[in-house]
Amino acid sequence: MLSRPVDASGDILPVLALSDLATEPTATASALRDHLSLFPGDWWEYPSRGNQVVSLLPEARATPASAATLAAYLSAYIESFPSVASVSVVSTEFSGRQFIYTAEVHLSSGESEVIHFAFP
Repeated sequence: MLSRPVDASGDILPVLALSDLATEPTATASALRDHLSLFPGDWWEYPSRGNQVVSLLPEARATPASAATLAAYLSAYIESFPSVASVSVVSTEFSGRQFIYTAEVHLSSGESEVIHFAFP
């Protein structure tokens, strides 16, 4: 997989040559981060696509009681992504009201990348 590189704030960087494109595992990790931040209704072309985290929460916010359910859902969501072989070393934490999910994603190519997802 190849993709446009992004900076630390997620802005797309210019590509002047094919060698400037991001490659595995960076490209897959970037695509995964984009998919994790997409919620149903966010993409006009496919309004049903996106992660369903919000629908899993009874009060529209994560709580320590919902952490295991959210972690299991996010792990399965990531594993359904093309070129992802498995997810391991999953951890969750709360920072104030923010739910933070971290996992090591193993790609079909044999490489790994650590993914972070924060909600909201």
